[in-house]
Amino acid sequence: MDAECAHIDIIYSSSSLRARRTAELIRDEREIGITESDELREINLGIWEGKSQSEVKELYPDHFHYFWNDPDRFSVQSSETFGEVSIRAINELKRIIEENQGKSILIVTHTVVVKLIMAYFEDRPLKDIWNPPYIHPACLSKVVITNNEPNIILHGDVKHYKEEPITG
Repeated sequence: MDAECAHIDIIYSSSSLRARRTAELIRDEREIGITESDELREINLGIWEGKSQSEVKELYPDHFHYFWNDPDRFSVQSSETFGEVSIRAINELKRIIEENQGKSILIVTHTVVVKLIMAYFEDRPLKDIWNPPYIHPACLSKVVITNNEPNIILHGDVKHYKEEPITG
């Protein structure tokens, strides 16, 4: 899929600055509206915010393990749970789809939200959320919905990258 040539009727973006900027870069000079949504923001990691992954792993080893291996049990002070993020993101997804029947919709969001949305379409349990594919920055996922049935065309696709992505 060539993102530059893809037909897009409307763009929804997380209200975070980096997602909005990505949406603007994709839109380029095309006359397409961008609607920001707080419901598409990345998971709030509470007291983990601003810390490196190595700091979090050292300070909160059990919670770090839950985040990556048992997401149902993940919770740290002031954070959202995966379940809470899933509810807000999937409800927003359903609203967007309902309000834009027959349109080509681009959603610009973040890794955890992409994983949860795609898990919804795959009927993937939360415990398997981190199974491949890996969600790289600016990767593409495409779902075509016909008669309320999702058909996953792309999932974490990086063919548009000029260099091979580095996986962690």
